[in-house]
Amino acid sequence: MSDIASDDRNESSFIRAGDEGTLVIPVLEESLDVSKELVETGVVRVHKAVREREVVISEPLTSETVHVEHVPMDVIVDGPPAVRIEGNVTVIPVVEEVLVTTKQLRLVEEVRITRLQSTSVYTQNVALRAENVTVERHAPLSPMKAAEERLD
Repeated sequence: MSDIASDDRNESSFIRAGDEGTLVIPVLEESLDVSKELVETGVVRVHKAVREREVVISEPLTSETVHVEHVPMDVIVDGPPAVRIEGNVTVIPVVEEVLVTTKQLRLVEEVRITRLQSTSVYTQNVALRAENVTVERHAPLSPMKAAEERLD
């Protein structure tokens, strides 16, 4: 609805001033008052749920076992033999001093350490979680309905 009246003015609505034939025209001014207001037009609800799912992981694992063997030698040597590696076997000489007319080294035994590797597949069930989000809209109002509710 408009507060502006129709312009039905004619020359008779103007005021004549004096005898000089001067015409006085009234000056009008319109003004506008604008405001705004927050209006709820609907409601949105967000739900978050966590779900779990089982997955199977499979990874190869390597393990190492050691076999220790004592091998008697009973050999006379001039000096202590060094530790040596023969393939995947580490040989550690063990010596002792024995008393004879002269002192000499006798190799008593060798300790042989054999490394064996084996590979197996490791399987385990693992629970993984993920979030799901749903959005619900409740009672959406058109801007016209919201304005009507505001005026009531």
